[in-house]
Amino acid sequence: MCNIIPYMTFCKSKTTHFFTIIALCVMNFAIAQNTVNQKTNKNTVFVTRKTLLENYVGTRCGNCPLATKTAEYIDSLYNNDVSVLTIHAGFFATPNVTYTVDYRTQTGNDWDSIFGIYNYGLPAGMVNRKDFPVNHTKNNVIWQSEVASFVGQPADAKIRLHKVYNSITRMLDVDATTTFLQALSAPYKVMVVLAENNVITQQLNYTLPMGSQLDTHYVYNHMLRQSLTGSLGLTLNSVPTMTNDSVLISILNFSISPSFNDNKIDIIAFVYNTVTYEIIQVERTKLNSFAVGVKELSNGFAIKVYPNPSNGIFSITNNILNNTFEVSVHNTLGQLLKTETMKNNTKFPLDLRGFSTGIYYLTISTSEFTRTSKLVLE
Repeated sequence: MCNIIPYMTFCKSKTTHFFTIIALCVMNFAIAQNTVNQKTNKNTVFVTRKTLLENYVGTRCGNCPLATKTAEYIDSLYNNDVSVLTIHAGFFATPNVTYTVDYRTQTGNDWDSIFGIYNYGLPAGMVNRKDFPVNHTKNNVIWQSEVASFVGQPADAKIRLHKVYNSITRMLDVDATTTFLQALSAPYKVMVVLAENNVITQQLNYTLPMGSQLDTHYVYNHMLRQSLTGSLGLTLNSVPTMTNDSVLISILNFSISPSFNDNKIDIIAFVYNTVTYEIIQVERTKLNSFAVGVKELSNGFAIKVYPNPSNGIFSITNNILNNTFEVSVHNTLGQLLKTETMKNNTKFPLDLRGFSTGIYYLTISTSEFTRTSKLVLE
């Protein structure tokens, strides 16, 4: 039986977070063929653990192209078993008069502050963030052997991604469902990030001859562009987790930057242990696999928040007249800033004038569902 508490339903365990979290009691969870790598032996489904290879780079790091070539080879060798994430952070990613484009992200900078990859010296990276805090930073020479140690191993969790993307409005909805395959005692979080492929830029490249090491057409793949879940992710559980417990994180109305090529974007989700930081499962899908359209909830209810971004006044519309909605606004730290009740109204104004510019999260709840949207206040 599931316990129902505000903003969440969770099977056999409780947790709190202002984002939408819904856990489903599922004994036989359907696995999409393109989402989970599985092997079947009689009636047993074996889910394998996938690997995240994080490659820290900078456009001014002359040795980084060699490491990136290693990462690309590993990606091609293991295909769906490995996801590569290329992260620009540290001094060598700082632009100057020659290397003018800044590919650093707040998430990448925050990760580098935690894991100290730049201080170790580039090129370097992590494989499933194993061995933190002492031996987690790995030289590219040993990346392949580190990845191989995870390939084919049984997984403690699986991730299912469902998404809807409107290429006209560039608005994205993502549902990430994590199902725990073992009883686990540690707390876990989920991260969902965007990575762009085929980014052509300037790069210092020591693999080129002396005198021509400024590569003006260098191609980066798997480049970290943005996080949908902050730098540390969203909480999945805070108490021991039972086998087959499932948690659904929904992220609605996420705006894709016009500077990104949405035909080249991957969505990468991973679940990690918040004590050891080790990643236990990874999943990815392409952004351009979405159908253009507006997402409706299963009960036929549809919601729209506009304009977004806004200078302070947002409008919330829905297609059901006789209903009551609880509206709440949180900041990026999860602090509750505003609550209101929307009754029997298909259009409701939300006034955030007086709030500082930045990112906020709007949660709308009824007796039947809870959904969270990202708001941008200009």
